[in-house]
Amino acid sequence: MPLQAAVAAGVTAIGDAHGGAIEPCARILQAAVREKKTAVNLLMELKEGKQRLPGFGHRVHTSDPRVAVLFDLASEYHLHGLHCAFARELELATEQVIGRRINMNVDGAIGAILCDLNMDPALGKSFFIVGRAPGYVAHAYEQMTCERPFKAAEPEDITYTGPPARPLPTPYNL
Repeated sequence: MPLQAAVAAGVTAIGDAHGGAIEPCARILQAAVREKKTAVNLLMELKEGKQRLPGFGHRVHTSDPRVAVLFDLASEYHLHGLHCAFARELELATEQVIGRRINMNVDGAIGAILCDLNMDPALGKSFFIVGRAPGYVAHAYEQMTCERPFKAAEPEDITYTGPPARPLPTPYNL
């Protein structure tokens, strides 16, 4: 497979469930700062509406290490503004409103920084893509240069986890 096709395949995997929280998080932060909401008020509204706060929480990291790096860089380059500060206030307010601390993840940090840069939240996924593309290139190149072109999976290496076998209708018993 050509390198560009492999990278394109990786990019197409980016969607609402992977890299998709940047835009909705940024929109929420923009509205909250514009309307001068408090973090507690915003969280209460989301809780009452049974909505999640995009850009917060992570399946792997209790505290996403990328957030500190991004916010340190934003501070160093004088890009840390009202939206980044509000996002940090949201982290603290989660304990009060939800009963446990829910830390910001990388999508939330990118969303806050985009807002402080006065950029359109619709560009959120583009920043996720730019960050992921070098990894896709490296992965594809490694497979192209270090792996066999075709790898057949051995049956014992495959574990089916779907529903159990069931009879399928035939044209005679529909």
